[in-house]
Amino acid sequence: MRDYRKLGNYLQRSGVNSVTLSFSHVSDIVGSLPMSAYKYQAWWANQVNNHHPQTKAWRDFGFRTEGLDLAMGKITFRKV
Repeated sequence: MRDYRKLGNYLQRSGVNSVTLSFSHVSDIVGSLPMSAYKYQAWWANQVNNHHPQTKAWRDFGFRTEGLDLAMGKITFRKV
């Protein structure tokens, strides 16, 4: 079962303002990623008023996504 709050905790504990992670690293942290995370930019969006648990997890810990590279399977999280 996926636990996206583990990603938020990981980001917070990292103590950095910006970190780039591979999708496989994110998958290891949360338990797995759905196929849509590998295919669709929207999965990584920072929408404020949505009900996506992954977005809520990083936003609740004060991060936002940027620098998405679907081809390379990498995403950057930046502290806001």
